[in-house]
Amino acid sequence: MRKTVQYFLLLTVITIFLPAQGDEFDSKYYNETIYHQQGFLGPKYMMGGNSYLLVSIGEELNRYPDSAELYSKNKFMRLLSLGLIIAGVGS
Repeated sequence: MRKTVQYFLLLTVITIFLPAQGDEFDSKYYNETIYHQQGFLGPKYMMGGNSYLLVSIGEELNRYPDSAELYSKNKFMRLLSLGLIIAGVGS
């Protein structure tokens, strides 16, 4: 009888506290992860439930070396393509 009570007490503690561990991770992951999403008017980035354009999310992307390098390459390619479009229209 005593082992049964201890077993149920342990089971109750586990079922109460284990799901709380995942909630903290889910909350942090949701608020600090940047998602790329294709929108109606073009690509946008989601972070913490808010949407950002690539230009406005650049400061956040520059916090990490890998994403800063990708962001700078993307920015360079956008400027280069814009220059080629303008040069092609002007000639």
